[in-house]
Amino acid sequence: MEQYCTMIEEKIIVLLKENSYSASDISRKLKKDRRTVSKSLEKLNEKGLVEYRNIGMAKLWNLSESPVKNLLKNKKIGSYIKDLLNSPIDGISIIDENKKIVWMNEKLRDKVGASRGNFCYEVLADNKSVCPNCTAFKTLTKKQPFKSKGILMDRKGKKSNLEFITVPLKDNKIFIEVIRDI
Repeated sequence: MEQYCTMIEEKIIVLLKENSYSASDISRKLKKDRRTVSKSLEKLNEKGLVEYRNIGMAKLWNLSESPVKNLLKNKKIGSYIKDLLNSPIDGISIIDENKKIVWMNEKLRDKVGASRGNFCYEVLADNKSVCPNCTAFKTLTKKQPFKSKGILMDRKGKKSNLEFITVPLKDNKIFIEVIRDI
């Protein structure tokens, strides 16, 4: 049964590459039972691969622009990921393709303050524009991890010499930045 659902999930993903559809539209196009399609859509949603918006009583499904961001929003999986990232001794942030902070672990929030939605260079380096040796920019353009050394300004105005490690995530629209004392 699990392989059957996986096959349907793959067909749904192919179909949603074309356009957004309701579960009823998808079931008609794939000639599958609507309940089976709905269950498959929910599984894909839990994996962060598809998302929906409500149009009246119907859900209009489409492919997720950023599966990793959707996983963080997912209450069950997102809380596991956040717990894992909150436990290390390093400061960790998740930053999107626009260089805006999506999430920071407790260690980094304690150091720089809660700054979700702000530009990383404003919060972490107290700059008005992108940092000159921005590993985030390199990571987003080259789609590979990078390390650099830099200075972080904390809430009290104290500067610290740190190592910045940026790693792109699977969808290449978001990355993790680890900030380590050196």
